[in-house]
Amino acid sequence: MQDTPKKLHTPAKTIVSNEDLYLKIFAQQKAKSSVVLLAPLSGSNANLGKSVLNAAIQSNSNDDLDIYVVDTNNVPDKLNIEQFPNIKAVIGPIFSEEAVRFAPIFSSVPIFSLSNNVKINNGHVYACGLAPQDELKTIFEHMRTNNIDSIAFVLPKGKFFEELVASAREIATEYGIAEENIDVLSYRKMSSQDFLSFVNSCGKQAFFVYEPLADISSISAPVFTMEAVALANPVKWNSAKIALAENENQKSFIETYQKSFREKPTVISLIASDLISVIDYAASNNTEMFDTNFEGLCGMFSIKQGKAVERKLRIESISDRKAESEN
Repeated sequence: MQDTPKKLHTPAKTIVSNEDLYLKIFAQQKAKSSVVLLAPLSGSNANLGKSVLNAAIQSNSNDDLDIYVVDTNNVPDKLNIEQFPNIKAVIGPIFSEEAVRFAPIFSSVPIFSLSNNVKINNGHVYACGLAPQDELKTIFEHMRTNNIDSIAFVLPKGKFFEELVASAREIATEYGIAEENIDVLSYRKMSSQDFLSFVNSCGKQAFFVYEPLADISSISAPVFTMEAVALANPVKWNSAKIALAENENQKSFIETYQKSFREKPTVISLIASDLISVIDYAASNNTEMFDTNFEGLCGMFSIKQGKAVERKLRIESISDRKAESEN
């Protein structure tokens, strides 16, 4: 496993007053390698774009790697790849629908989109954002390790949840969980009594739920949910298990970022930071950025050439997390 190189923070690169100055700074550099960052620096999503840009700058302390920035809200008419010397890859855009727009322009280098929409993966464009599929893979790996071979999904009705179950069924086969060992209960309204009755009668060894329909600690089988859902209200999810991306490197990076910019970076920004470090490492060591395991700010991951990003998170119980914070 390759640790993503730890970068020193360089304040001179991050204390910049406006977007134009960002562009001038990077355009004047002539490094051995470069990366193009596609992010909105104007318009309604400008704050999100600037957070991504600041995180990328903080991650890059190597003078041999240039970052060229393109405002996706104000793209030059004649944008072309020849404007960026020694380009190794593109990071961004943030939104999946924009990837189609930029793919033909940067056809000869990989595009590492910050979207988590895995539908855009095509061997040229990679969805690198933290996706529900990453959590599901970690959950199924945990189940396999602990000899849990059946699970029931209890989810509200809706397109998102239908797609989530479809992904779960597909991923489950990779981990040796048979189709007949997956049960699905979709509901519009669900009482605690009906939920517990289903839990007790369905015969499954684990459950994945999206809402705390009952006291989770009263259920003897493992109960999984999504990280963002559980961390939004940990008290109601006591004893539930989540696939967590947080680690010590992430905490350190966030602390440094907050000192520089007086705000917390977004998850998308953390992904951008990881990608800068990977490209920098590959360029500096004349090695591939694909098919190598990196320990990033959002967990261990690798970019599988021609396929997709594979990310391994860690399983943690909300009750264990609560005990740790109290100590």
